[in-house]
Amino acid sequence: MFDELAEKYKRLKWLSHSWFGVIFWAILVYTWLFVIAGAYMEWLSVRQGEQLDLGDAYWFAFISITTVGFGDYYLGHEAIAGTDVVAFACLFLVGFVLFANFLT
Repeated sequence: MFDELAEKYKRLKWLSHSWFGVIFWAILVYTWLFVIAGAYMEWLSVRQGEQLDLGDAYWFAFISITTVGFGDYYLGHEAIAGTDVVAFACLFLVGFVLFANFLT
């Protein structure tokens, strides 16, 4: 749909190149990974009183949206609430969609 719009208007034609799509989706995926990482760091701090550095939280976000889930970082069962389940499910779902668009 976007490609058709870009083809229609000559000034936007450069946006329909494949390299632009790759860069665009990569930026969105990497940015969204930081959003998930920030939410995870905040959740750990508030719910479990633990501190985690950004690299480890980013790793948690990456393995979560790629559905690998090694088990080294996870949402603790004893501290998770119903709102956390919904919030993280939504965060991961958006991550799945962005990652799928980046891969295609």
